[in-house]
Amino acid sequence: MERLIKKIDLIFVLAIAFALFVRASGVLSASKWIATIGKKVVAEGDDAEAVYKETKNKYPGKKPSLAKIPTGDTLVL
Repeated sequence: MERLIKKIDLIFVLAIAFALFVRASGVLSASKWIATIGKKVVAEGDDAEAVYKETKNKYPGKKPSLAKIPTGDTLVL
């Protein structure tokens, strides 16, 4: 049962990430890394490590999620 809950949690996180990609793709530059906390995009940049560190400095008690904004020719399934 615990493994099922973890899989459901992962699917939920992936669904949120996809929704953020769709929403952010028109606002943020393609091929940029973004950091999210909850449903809010809190940082963006070219280097994933720099984006992560910037986010951890701004929000030290939070766990950010990192994702890369796809380019227009990327197929997201």
